[in-house]
Amino acid sequence: MKIKKAIDKFDAIMESVESYLVFLLLFAMLFFVFIGVVFRYGFGFTLSWGEELPRYIMIWATFIGASLGVKKGSHISVDALEAFLPLAAKRVVVVISYVISLAFCIVILAIGIPFIGSLADSGQLSPALRIPMYFAYLAVLIGIGMMAIRYLLLLIFELFYPQSSEFSVQNQNKEDPLSGRGGFVE
Repeated sequence: MKIKKAIDKFDAIMESVESYLVFLLLFAMLFFVFIGVVFRYGFGFTLSWGEELPRYIMIWATFIGASLGVKKGSHISVDALEAFLPLAAKRVVVVISYVISLAFCIVILAIGIPFIGSLADSGQLSPALRIPMYFAYLAVLIGIGMMAIRYLLLLIFELFYPQSSEFSVQNQNKEDPLSGRGGFVE
């Protein structure tokens, strides 16, 4: 049970960091869009970075939020098959879906890491901000890496601690069909 407590603590810290980052990034995006609108229509002056910075912030917020979406069970899933299966078969289907999702994340990381390296070596800069372009693409790797960690945690909980996981198939008895795989409505 020490391992489970350590995983739970890591999961809680990760969720907290993700939540705050997504909040701060979305707030910053809103702020910079607002500043751009004020300068454009209030002062007749267009900021050269007024569209680029919010775009990169949105990319980062999206991929960090995707990891949080795995935690909350809010990603799209086709669960029509699961509705007609007995509990043991449901668990198998869920485990297979976690394995496939984790494998997908690993493939994207395996392809993305060399790509980011070559982009960093190229020295390409963004047009307005003049920041390295690999910084924008790094959001994909960070988000996918965090998603991989999430899917690994879900897989561990489904295999070894199914009774204690809020995402476990065993704890989805009275699931609201609109609430996703998580089995709870917030």
